[in-house]
Amino acid sequence: MHVILIILDSIGLILGSMVAGFFCCWLLWSGFRLVNHPEWGPPFVLVPAALALAGRLPNSEFLVMTVIFASLAVVPFCREGLAWRAHRLDPARDGPAGQPEARPIDHLPAASLTFRRYPALAGCICEARPPNPDELKKVASRMLSETSPAQGPAPSFAAKRAVLRAARAALAGAG
Repeated sequence: MHVILIILDSIGLILGSMVAGFFCCWLLWSGFRLVNHPEWGPPFVLVPAALALAGRLPNSEFLVMTVIFASLAVVPFCREGLAWRAHRLDPARDGPAGQPEARPIDHLPAASLTFRRYPALAGCICEARPPNPDELKKVASRMLSETSPAQGPAPSFAAKRAVLRAARAALAGAG
């Protein structure tokens, strides 16, 4: 029974320090991502590693193993930070004439209410294509139903035309 407890303690120590080391690197990576330099975060893990080598850290197996696993995690997090920064700053990721690259709708942020409420907008803007007449009609009728009262008089021709222009502008995107 004592051997089983030693094995479980060792497994817990290894898994716990592995999770703590990777979490430490991720936390530093995320923190430095806020200032657009995520590649700077993980090398800060090397400071406790240098302190451990100098014998300045407390004598704790968990702390030493956490520093070891965090030091191993520095390389992939640093490479990912460099790739993230290069992709963010690379003007070649935009399409021709400075227009944003076309992205499939499934890569849109989940919190984007506009794209969930108006899928035609997402289709035209994200795919960088002109709207077809059906999409224009769907967006215009949706905008008209949201702006006019349900039980009021029917909207005038001028109001319908204004909504149609607004729908055409919305489907055209920023350009």
